[in-house]
Amino acid sequence: MATQAIETRYAGCRFRSRLEARWAVFFDTLNIAWEYEPQGVQVSWRLSLREGTFQYLPDFWLPEWKLWVEVKGSLTTTECVRLLNAAAHLSSNGGGGCHDNGGHDLLILGPVPRPTNDGTEWMPIRLHMHKGLLEPIPWPGESGCSSRLLYKMGLFYNGVASDVGGELEIFNGESSKRVITVLLEGVPYPVRSRSMYAHALEAARSARFEHGETGHHGRL
Repeated sequence: MATQAIETRYAGCRFRSRLEARWAVFFDTLNIAWEYEPQGVQVSWRLSLREGTFQYLPDFWLPEWKLWVEVKGSLTTTECVRLLNAAAHLSSNGGGGCHDNGGHDLLILGPVPRPTNDGTEWMPIRLHMHKGLLEPIPWPGESGCSSRLLYKMGLFYNGVASDVGGELEIFNGESSKRVITVLLEGVPYPVRSRSMYAHALEAARSARFEHGETGHHGRL
């Protein structure tokens, strides 16, 4: 059973959920500029090969990173298909290439991960459309059209969805459950300096918003 979202005020915004507010704390702690629900966009059912469009409202826009952000505490298979279609459209701006026509990737943020003790951190996934292939890439660990780390882990050799040559494949042979798990949990990624990232995650986890408090604001 899904947990009911709790509206939360933080940094002058009324977030639809406590989880969204926690990720805003994370961004602030890392001094990452953000905009909350800046605009809705019409996106295509590109990966489902359906006619028409649907309205999609990303949770955040990160202007310095040129990234859209979607925060999800859980995902059904139907919601995931909708999300993958939106990511494909946003990343390629409806075209077929890599960042063609000014497209921007979609970062997926699930529940705030717990700390690790093995020299890695759980990195969230950004979805990048490259010539018909929707690739999951650890953020901010890797960039460009390569998810080498995921390949080494035996994950998503063919991305999470594609429309190469007009052939549609959502989940590309992976189970929907596995795709959803990776999107929500991220992947363990070796980090050189754990302090800033780990501190930001801890700030997000420990932020208190009850009784009118506004939580920790990283820019103060």
